[in-house]
Amino acid sequence: MEPITIVIIIVIILIAIVSIKSYIHSVKQGCCGTTGKESSLNVKVKDKNPDNYKFSVRVDIEGMSCKHCAKRIEDALNSEDGVWAAVDLKNNCATILMKEDIGKKRIKQLIEREGYKVTNI
Repeated sequence: MEPITIVIIIVIILIAIVSIKSYIHSVKQGCCGTTGKESSLNVKVKDKNPDNYKFSVRVDIEGMSCKHCAKRIEDALNSEDGVWAAVDLKNNCATILMKEDIGKKRIKQLIEREGYKVTNI
């Protein structure tokens, strides 16, 4: 086997290894790349009785592309006391129920802190 052929084979193998590692990393992390950023995971809403929430708002959100993105936004909102949020990935929006009005500014801040853009409240 000629030396150039060996070099080409080694380069192809290295490219394949890097590609596989990158793919595995993206599958584990999701498209939103949660590495390096602290994220609240699996925030559970204790009160799921909609009658206990006096305020409601629908928020349009840009930048979500997978269920991990939607979960990050839900967790960020649900970590706020007295808030119960549900994100609709298909329609790029969130419905937020609140016991006390936390304000549009705070809602926007919670979502944008996670790396997404609020386009309408």
